[in-house]
Amino acid sequence: MKESDLYRPLDLPQELTSLGQDVLCRLRNVVLSHGVGVGGSGRTLAMTEPHRLSVTTSNHPENRSMIIIGDGGVTRNGSFVFRLVETPGFESATVIWDRRVTVAEAEELIQRAPEIGQAMKEALASGRSLKMQVAEVFAEPGAVFPVLPGGHDAETILEEFDHPEELVVMQDLGMQTICHRRDIPYLEQRRRVALAVLREEGIDLAEVGNLGIDRILALNEKITQRLRQ
Repeated sequence: MKESDLYRPLDLPQELTSLGQDVLCRLRNVVLSHGVGVGGSGRTLAMTEPHRLSVTTSNHPENRSMIIIGDGGVTRNGSFVFRLVETPGFESATVIWDRRVTVAEAEELIQRAPEIGQAMKEALASGRSLKMQVAEVFAEPGAVFPVLPGGHDAETILEEFDHPEELVVMQDLGMQTICHRRDIPYLEQRRRVALAVLREEGIDLAEVGNLGIDRILALNEKITQRLRQ
């Protein structure tokens, strides 16, 4: 088995049909090789020009999950979520890919990884902060930052923001998410709609954590459509 076989994506959205396992494999490898440490167990590689793009993954060899974020951070309904092929000896892997990020931009990050990583390390050495900016990541109302199963816990992720006191951790269909405190009224409304949808589907809230990711994504889409009505 080739290393890239571990990164075969499942159920890719139409917009990402050009995203192959080789790109995903190289993307994670350059983050591990050239990125900077975050939260003690992960690494991030980020460029700001000509596109804002960051990729975060775990240091653990068996955890292949990644978060790919574009300009302005992760927004609700603004990301594709897909799985990687199930492989014995490896944890289930999920990729969260910002809809605004193109495959070509990810390939540019791969090509420029050595220089970008060096710039990030020099910034750290000079005392400049590389923390994520709350004002950027949560610029859009309703924006959320997901806490991936098997990845960093919410408390560790909060420490990577410049103003963690402005953020709060909430539950969304069995998954923890980080959001801005100003958005709590909207997210509470979303929770009320989510509970109504679960009742219609005959699903108890306590059972959500046992659902597969495909089922959770389908429920999320139904909740989103209901909120738009």
